[in-house]
Amino acid sequence: MLKHMYLLKVHGSGRVSQIRQLIVRLLAIRVVRRHLGLATTKATPRSAQGFGGEELRQVKKVEQQYKTKKGLRSTTDAVRFFEKAASCREKGDLQTAIQHYRKARVAIGKASGKGSKDYARVCNDLAQTYFEVGRHNRAMELLEESRTAFATAVGEEHVEYAGCLQNLARVKLKLNFVAEAEALYKKASKIYAGDLGANHMAYLDSLRSLASLYQSVGQPDMVRPLLLEEQRVKTLAAQLGHRAQ
Repeated sequence: MLKHMYLLKVHGSGRVSQIRQLIVRLLAIRVVRRHLGLATTKATPRSAQGFGGEELRQVKKVEQQYKTKKGLRSTTDAVRFFEKAASCREKGDLQTAIQHYRKARVAIGKASGKGSKDYARVCNDLAQTYFEVGRHNRAMELLEESRTAFATAVGEEHVEYAGCLQNLARVKLKLNFVAEAEALYKKASKIYAGDLGANHMAYLDSLRSLASLYQSVGQPDMVRPLLLEEQRVKTLAAQLGHRAQ
């Protein structure tokens, strides 16, 4: 019996040894396969975000930005700040109006971009308020920014662009940039003249601004043609049933 037990022990230890050798071989084969780039199992392919099966992400258009939660929040903030600014300006509280216009400008820039019509408008109104408190250089900077935004949003033949040019001309004249102010008034006047039926009042205002400029620099000979043009437009407006002042 002791002999059988000894044989069993010997044969058992041999079996364990064989199993160990087999495991070592399998592990060696697995290491070699990995080294050679051979997968032992079928892996699921993963694509980086924006590649493979997913469509490439596109930059949101201006109108799409309004649909995002952040865009909606910025737009709501902009409207609230703008309304507060307009109210304060109307009441004569210009410093508080400036603070609200500045906040509205930032919010609109985030919501719709710096090339939007709303951004151009808030820059324009903020500039006018700065002008009223005597900060003419800052007003000029903002009107230049407004001009660029209007050019992007509506083009350089639009009446709102012309209005911005007139505001900028007024500031330029205040800062003694007479030649630049004259050029801006003329450009605005030309835009208004393109549709006298709709813009005759704005056209008349631009003619008067030019006449005032020439008077201030001692060029009365340049005023008479403008006065004649003003009378012509008034007569035309009366014939068309418009009331010109």
